[in-house]
Amino acid sequence: MMEDLTLWYSSLAVAEKVYWSIAIAASLIFVIQTILTFIGIDSHGDFDFSHDTTLDAGGFASLFSVRSFINFLVGFGWAGVTFVGCISSGWLVLILSLAVGVLFACIYVFLLRKLHHLEANGTISASDTLGLSGSVYLRIPGGRAGKGKVQLSVNNSTREYDAMTDGDTIPTGAQVTVVGEEAGCLIVITR
Repeated sequence: MMEDLTLWYSSLAVAEKVYWSIAIAASLIFVIQTILTFIGIDSHGDFDFSHDTTLDAGGFASLFSVRSFINFLVGFGWAGVTFVGCISSGWLVLILSLAVGVLFACIYVFLLRKLHHLEANGTISASDTLGLSGSVYLRIPGGRAGKGKVQLSVNNSTREYDAMTDGDTIPTGAQVTVVGEEAGCLIVITR
């Protein structure tokens, strides 16, 4: 079996050897990365081979990460293996392989961004509370002279926010409605 593989590999042209070598090596690394991802070793651990720190940079810079490079090599290698047997021009095979590699890297970045947008962290911004009613937890000075605190029920969870009012001082325990938000502080009125 091993002799057959050695004989097959030695019979290949130089370009075919290069494409096959890249395709097999990149595919093995891709499989290892995938397995590490599924068992949770690829992030925030000692074996962090693939941390995509450029994801937040956006645009073209997102293509420069270990994982996107491996995806590029997988596409490049397998496209080269496919095209080298049916296209006689070595330059055309190289250009097509490069294009497929870039396409693979772009698809990876696109899918990663889509998955990133699905991530939910449970954070609720102050602007999500507009129109909600709650109660004053700490007295709110009138005329925006200072901040108090209100408690609101947001998504079946009681949350505490800083609050100000344009009107008169609102005592602890009073019922209020959120009418605005300014720099993370809620603007409330009494109900």
